[in-house]
Amino acid sequence: MNYLELLERSHKLEIKYDICCRPDEPMSKLEYLNYVFDFTTYADFLDEIFVTKALEVCKAISNKSTFDYIHKSDDHHLWFIAMCNMPFFISKISWGTSIRGAWWDIYEGADKPFIIKSTGLYDENEEQILALELNAVEWGKFIAAMLEFAEIA
Repeated sequence: MNYLELLERSHKLEIKYDICCRPDEPMSKLEYLNYVFDFTTYADFLDEIFVTKALEVCKAISNKSTFDYIHKSDDHHLWFIAMCNMPFFISKISWGTSIRGAWWDIYEGADKPFIIKSTGLYDENEEQILALELNAVEWGKFIAAMLEFAEIA
């Protein structure tokens, strides 16, 4: 599956079908990605902040640069720990003896799927994909697609 296409298509459909959408200011890509991370903010600007930080943490985990990310600033450290404790991350990471060295949980039982439950993902027929189940390889591709989609890559 091409995950970048999935995100682009789904974003466009959410704009099209969003009953709360502002015609003069359509949903941004960062706001849209909240459908994947599932934060509860009720504020578009907070969605963008939370999603940006979540993507930064995804990138650090994927690049195995969590310590570099944390040591940039106390703010980075705070966001890293906060994100790792969010439902999206908590079921998908492991950290052994230190949360600061978290990694995607792909080693123990490599066949364990990563599951994303969302109401904002759509297939080619514009049908909702309520649960997207990914293996370890596909998970890496999905994370890379989110980073590219949000232009954080």
